[in-house]
Amino acid sequence: MFGESFEETAIRETLEETGLSVDSLKLFGIYSGDEGYATYENGDRVYSVQVIFYTHSFSGEIAQSTDESHEHRFFSREDLPRLHQRRFIDDWVEQVNLPVVK
Repeated sequence: MFGESFEETAIRETLEETGLSVDSLKLFGIYSGDEGYATYENGDRVYSVQVIFYTHSFSGEIAQSTDESHEHRFFSREDLPRLHQRRFIDDWVEQVNLPVVK
């Protein structure tokens, strides 16, 4: 939404896409550069800036309400899927010092 902070956007998007309400967000990292390149199905090409948060505080039931994501569920560090933009997940698995800026 126009005028939202990064944190407000993360809270809204999490609820819209997963059905989970989150709070007490903490900054994990900010990622940009060549590794953020993506081409969308409509042909748009972007270099994204990703602001990643984490929390241990959430409520609700996981729901697949949009087609923006393939599947919603929780994963252990040892059983993560391969994703095209995985560098922040790799940093989480490796337990790097926070916040990350790349």
